[in-house]
Amino acid sequence: MKLKNVSYSFLMVTILIGNIHTVQESYYWGEFRSTTPVDETLYGLFSYGLGDNSVNAKKSYYHLMPEVCNQNNCYVPTFSKDSLISSIFQSWSYVNDLSDVWYKLLYNKNFIAIGHSRGAEMLIHFIADCDPDNLKALVLIAAPVSVGFAFKGKIVGDPVAVPAKTLASIKDIKNKQLPIILLHQQNDKLVTVEHSHCLFKEFKAQGFKNVSLVIMQSGGHNDLLDKKGYQALQQFYKKNGLVV
Repeated sequence: MKLKNVSYSFLMVTILIGNIHTVQESYYWGEFRSTTPVDETLYGLFSYGLGDNSVNAKKSYYHLMPEVCNQNNCYVPTFSKDSLISSIFQSWSYVNDLSDVWYKLLYNKNFIAIGHSRGAEMLIHFIADCDPDNLKALVLIAAPVSVGFAFKGKIVGDPVAVPAKTLASIKDIKNKQLPIILLHQQNDKLVTVEHSHCLFKEFKAQGFKNVSLVIMQSGGHNDLLDKKGYQALQQFYKKNGLVV
């Protein structure tokens, strides 16, 4: 786990009766915390899109979690800056908000990260920055390669046109075994489906072993998932051992 600026990590090794036990610890604001999951309960981190809010996101994203999950185990940050301009030029603020939820509430819990639209892009930056080793899966819905590109419509050119920051973040995600699923509506007019195609190609190019792309046919940008998408998501959870 990589913790920038406010924290660092180290490996504490204890030898007990001839056995070596390893406990990963993190140093956060003057306090040592074990990042070893306390149990097998699965939690959710939701990152919502521009124009949404944390209260609505928790209600509308909850059904995207595996069916066994409890709604009380789902966390949504309240983004301190919430505008198109700040999304483009101050993405660090969103990463800080996501990091804050993780540091305070999810540091020792297995969790799935689910992002929609702008929130999906910010999850990519957050994971690259914080390297949360207790993240079990990443779900990206209608993800733009960049919010700035999304509002110009269709991406021009091939994956080399992806903003350097997004390329760097995908490359910087260390866990190439992380299960990732991208879902996108074919008829999305706000963030066109080319965005997810582009991100999918980049994840594959960077050596991610467990990444899939699902294109849906019966909705728009804010419809999240149709029946096909929901079934694909549940199959993704089952395939990766996230459904009891």
